[in-house]
Amino acid sequence: MDKVLTRKLFKDRYFKLHKPTQLNKGGIAGVQHFAEGGLSQKEKAILAATFAAPLLKSTRRQGEGILTGVGRALGEGLGAVPATLIELEKAKPEGVTEFVRQATPEEKLSLNFDKDDNVNVKVKNGVITGIASKPTAGERDKAADRKDALASIDAIIEGTKTTKTGPISGRIAKAQAYLGFNPKAADLNIEIGNFRKSVIKALRGAQVGPAEEASFNEILPFISDPPDVIRAKMEVAKRKLQRIEARLNPNGEVAEKLSAEEIAAQDRALFEKFGIAFDLDETFDASVPTFDIEGNEVE
Repeated sequence: MDKVLTRKLFKDRYFKLHKPTQLNKGGIAGVQHFAEGGLSQKEKAILAATFAAPLLKSTRRQGEGILTGVGRALGEGLGAVPATLIELEKAKPEGVTEFVRQATPEEKLSLNFDKDDNVNVKVKNGVITGIASKPTAGERDKAADRKDALASIDAIIEGTKTTKTGPISGRIAKAQAYLGFNPKAADLNIEIGNFRKSVIKALRGAQVGPAEEASFNEILPFISDPPDVIRAKMEVAKRKLQRIEARLNPNGEVAEKLSAEEIAAQDRALFEKFGIAFDLDETFDASVPTFDIEGNEVE
């Protein structure tokens, strides 16, 4: 609009009709009566463009005076104003917007929850107004079990970097741990025991079913395993737990149990990725009792 006002064709006439408070700032928004009222700056700019377009494109027709040409161009601009106002009104949000959504990790922390908690918040016009749902004590316990299992995985991987493990070294380290000669070996051995307990609690809390629970037997670590095998088992366990986490519904249980075939296919890919031998039969069914050669049922 400022460029329009530099055109001698209608500059003098325009300034005479509208006495802007600031000639070099804001263009048409500087006109007093235009700057006042209930329109936003964005809406004012759109209306200014509605006036400016025909003025910028106007030409003086044959036999037409300067003022006549300006009046015609302004008439075209005024004619487009009602339609512009109608479109601006349509663009405004209708009524109050309210909905429920899951809280972001940052929002959970600000509301005194853990970032991994399942929290849904009420939102009104883009502002959080309350909590729609939060985890129960049982759901928090289940989440804690999963976090404990994942924390044990990281601790075990770190432990293999400072403690010798393996068929011989592992047995020696275990004996030294019992005798109090090797505290790092003791810590690793305790963490392996913690992982076994926490992963079972996590799996049962998530209600994954006997087949998926049994699939973890192959990756339970022993201090007598070589260090690279322990680390590979833990990497597989971590990814299996993360995939279970992704399948959980709001109450902390899996929405759908995997079949034995699906579990075998998933494990084969993970075992191959981390270099572990895979020998689980796809027809394996953990619900069928297993017995040793002496006829005793294996739990």
